[in-house]
Amino acid sequence: MDIHLRFWSTTPEHVMTQYCSPLFMGHSTAEELQEKFLGGLTNLPLEKIVQLSMDGPNVNLK
Repeated sequence: MDIHLRFWSTTPEHVMTQYCSPLFMGHSTAEELQEKFLGGLTNLPLEKIVQLSMDGPNVNLK
């Protein structure tokens, strides 16, 4: 799971998009996905986040 953030930046005063981190998990339960997803957002100012998105479930299928 790749985490991409879109947030409001006060320094250049516009919306910025940032690639946050890859999380390699394999087959997971909803609880495990939630735990990893929220863990990837630690130390972020959530009040400035405009959008959170992730790649789809079939992105790594061969």
